[in-house]
Amino acid sequence: MSLRADGTQAGWEPRPAGVRTRRPPGKPRPHRLGFLRHRWLRVWLTMLLFSAAFAAVAESTGNHAVIPAAFFYGAAAGPLALLLATHDRTGIGTAVPPMTLMSTALFGGGVALLLGGFYDALFIGHADSLKIVRVGFIEEPAKLVPVVALALTGRYLTKRAGVALGMAVATGFAVLESVAYAFADLRHGHVFDADEYC
Repeated sequence: MSLRADGTQAGWEPRPAGVRTRRPPGKPRPHRLGFLRHRWLRVWLTMLLFSAAFAAVAESTGNHAVIPAAFFYGAAAGPLALLLATHDRTGIGTAVPPMTLMSTALFGGGVALLLGGFYDALFIGHADSLKIVRVGFIEEPAKLVPVVALALTGRYLTKRAGVALGMAVATGFAVLESVAYAFADLRHGHVFDADEYC
């Protein structure tokens, strides 16, 4: 409470809707589970729970239509959490428009997996062969192709933009590859065995 110029007491002024007040320096945050303060961790845990829930529904009810959702959430949990953690610390996601980042993850990751899958089959063959050591020399350059193609348009030529686009392509590739491995392994066991590959 405070006094007005005429000597009368003034009541508390209501705060306008949508306006947030800053916490004074030194004042502790409201008590909350410390490890959940990180956005990336909350997203990672939520996606893993969704993956496990969809897998449980598929196993308990026999409804295999939800298996792709189980694989997608499981495959995307780690890469997306890494992206969020990196962005929260560096702000790298602001270097490129959000729609460009999303389309690069979807289509750039698809192009990288397409090239990687083709040349893996061409130069490696069976995964239990010693030729498997070639996979890094095939798949990593494949992830550069979409980034270089975007750079050749004359846009996004800064280092930050290149790193952001490279992470987007790698994320799309990782999700698609993990889902592919999970479906391939599904033939040899039940959904929880395959979901471990996500």
